[in-house]
Amino acid sequence: MRIALDREHDALLVVDAQRGFMPGSEAGYGELPAPDGDAIAPPLAAIALRLRLVAASGDMHTPDHSSFASQGGPWPVHCVAGTPGAELHPLIASVLTPGWFFAKGTARDADAYSAFAVSDIAERLRLAGIRRLIIGGLVTNVCVLRTALDALAAGFGVVVLTDACRAIPGGGGVPTGEQALAQLQAAGAKLAVSGELEG
Repeated sequence: MRIALDREHDALLVVDAQRGFMPGSEAGYGELPAPDGDAIAPPLAAIALRLRLVAASGDMHTPDHSSFASQGGPWPVHCVAGTPGAELHPLIASVLTPGWFFAKGTARDADAYSAFAVSDIAERLRLAGIRRLIIGGLVTNVCVLRTALDALAAGFGVVVLTDACRAIPGGGGVPTGEQALAQLQAAGAKLAVSGELEG
């Protein structure tokens, strides 16, 4: 399937391309890594150069966030605000449109898997003339899933780049990566690989 990019009305939305969600031995990497998670950065950075607006979301948790296992939550400590784990992958940071980073998960007692959950991103995208979002990031079956569903609910067209997402294992109420993509497709999202984008 070929998809023509519309530079004026499409935007790239990169979900949680943070060091904490990527494997690696450098500071911040490997906190809650998706297998091969760092591989999403090159294709997303390449697409970013073809669009006028690149937005990104990221967890910015408190050190005692309620989602952490130490506080009774399901996840290990990850992406604490002000630490290396919360930093965007350097390639994504280099293409981000200034002022278009949206922090989520900032309140200690509330999680926010979607970029739309606690921000004015939908309003700002509309004001910028954006009608469709090209979405990739981490992880397919949690934050990418929730963000893309909320984008659809907000009236945006959505293309999810399957080669620019990575999943964690499903279970415990979390769908598998394949189940998440099927859910998105059923909700109206288009699934594509980055090589299918034209323009």
